[in-house]
This record gives sequence, C-alpha cells and structure tokens, in this order.
Amino acid sequence: MHSSSTARRRGVFGVGVAITLLVSLASGPALAQQKSTSAQGKPKPAAAAPAPAQDPKLVEAERLFVEAKRLMNEMRVSEACRAFEESQKLDPAVGTQFNIADCLEREGRIATAYRQFSDLHDVLARVGDDRAPQAEARARALEPKLPRITIRIPWSKSVSGLVVMRDGETVEHSMLGTSVPVDPGAHKIVVQATNKKDYAVTVNAALGKADVVDVPALADVERQVVVRNTGVSQRNIGLVVAGVGVAAVGTSVVLGFVAKGNYDGAVEGCTDLGDRYQCPPGNRSGDAASAQSMGTVATIVGGIGAVAIVTGGVLWFTAPKGAKTPEKQSARIDVVPVFDTQRAGLMLSGTL
Repeated sequence: MHSSSTARRRGVFGVGVAITLLVSLASGPALAQQKSTSAQGKPKPAAAAPAPAQDPKLVEAERLFVEAKRLMNEMRVSEACRAFEESQKLDPAVGTQFNIADCLEREGRIATAYRQFSDLHDVLARVGDDRAPQAEARARALEPKLPRITIRIPWSKSVSGLVVMRDGETVEHSMLGTSVPVDPGAHKIVVQATNKKDYAVTVNAALGKADVVDVPALADVERQVVVRNTGVSQRNIGLVVAGVGVAAVGTSVVLGFVAKGNYDGAVEGCTDLGDRYQCPPGNRSGDAASAQSMGTVATIVGGIGAVAIVTGGVLWFTAPKGAKTPEKQSARIDVVPVFDTQRAGLMLSGTL
C-alpha cells in the first residue's frame, strides 16, 4: 500500500501495470532455471534481504496524504486542503500539488487554486511532462470566474515611503495598475506614505467581477503645534512684580520712620541755622548724615516699589484673555528689609 500511495502522490501513473508485465515476462525463464536446479539437487532458497529503513518525514507525508483523501471523500474539504498542504511541505510532489489545487478550487479559493494550477503547469512543461496540458486546462477553466482587483495610484512617484498592502501583505509597486486575481470575499487595502495620513478601503470581491481602486492623494499629517499659554505665566510674573513693589513700599515706609527717628536724635540739642545745624562738641553729628542717607534710600526704595506695583498691574491686566490663574500658584517670593546705621536695602528670595 505504501508504494502505490507514494506513486499517487508523485504522479507516477501506470507503473504497477509495467511492473506486472515485467514479472510475467520474467517468470518463464526463472521457472525453467528453478526446475533445472531442482533436478540437480534442490538448493536452499536465498535469505530475504532486510527492508531498508524509511525516512520518518516521508512516512508522515504519506500518512497525511492518505488522511487528506479520506477527508475529501467525507466532503470535509477545508480539513483535507490543510492535510494536503502539510504533506506537500514534508515531501513535495506534483501529484500532491495537483490535489491541493483541486481542493482549493472546491473550497472556493479559486484565485489561489488558479495560481497552483498555473505553477504546476510551468513545472511540468519545463520537464516535458505530458500532464502539463491538463494543469493548464484546469487553470484556464477558472479564468472567467476569477474576481480581480486593480489598484491605481497615479501620484505614487510624488511621495516618499509609499507602502501598499492588501490583506496585510505588501503589494509590489510594479503590480500597481495591474488586474490581480483574488479569492472571493472582503479584501482590505491600506496605503501609507511618509508624513501622510493612511488611506484604507475594503473591497468585496465577487465571482467574475473586476474592481478598480483609485486611491486619492493622501492628506498631510497635521503637525501638532504646541502653543504655550503665556497668559498664566504673565499673570504670575505680574503678581510677583506687584508683590515686590508692595514690599518695597512697605520697606520704604519703615526706613523713613527709622531715618526720621535717627535724625531727630542726632540733631537734638543743636541750633538750627537754616541751612545746617550747629551742634555742641561731643554731639552725634555724624548720625545725622547717616540718617539723611537712610532717608534718601527710603525714598528711592519707595519709588521703585511704586513703579513695580504699576508694572505688575500692567502685566496682570494685559495677560492674554482666556487664561486662568491656576488654583495653586507655584510662584512665591519673600521680601526681607535689611538696614542698619550704615546701609539699607531689600533681600529677595523665592521661586517663580
């Protein structure tokens, strides 16, 4: 059984008849020789040679082939096709390929069957096998039934990175504009290109129908431009500047009072001459000059504070509309006045 099944897989037809004929032709001389030898002394029969070990792959290929034939007889076509294909992978043979093509046609995948019959014809014709016309005839019989899809992209050379896929498989650019046979059913076509939006369409292929897909020019990918909301930042800065201004004005007031107190203490007991004071010996006349310097600083700081308050207000009110101040302000600033008898100023610290 094994040898005859292998012959069917490999498409070797008529071998059994030839072997039978050869055995028949050889039986006469052999029988005569046997009788002659028997008359001379009846020699012992020769021991049978051990059967050669069989390749496990070939054994499995044969088993799958037989299983596929059984499934076909039971009309379990899809299962039979898979078994034929597995057998062909293990041990390629023209007979198995012919059965695969026939099975695919019965399964309804006529475009795939058409390609199988066409490939089989090419293989057989190349070696001069007289079964090539049979494979060609089966392929031609399917041609009028084939669904076909043509993908046309006239602008294909104007973009970079063009990728065309049908059912997840890449379509070669050379096949664009060519009518390609497909199996009946839904086929998804996706077109992609660099910096372009994808285009996708589904075509429902039917027996004998030719569909044409004209792919429109792909739209540009919208570049996301990040626009920062400067309104919030500007208001934060305005708050900080105004805060500095308020602190500066407050410091100016404090410095003014301190400077006034120091000055009054320095000129106590002195005679006011209009443009200056005349103080008795030992009086702290130097403290009066220091107090005057502190008063000047207080005036300057106060002026700066006023300008800062105005500037902060301008920043706040001119911030872009629609900007809302965050619930939690991250900007913080601390203002600490620093002064003594020799100097006066502000120390700022914080974060924006």
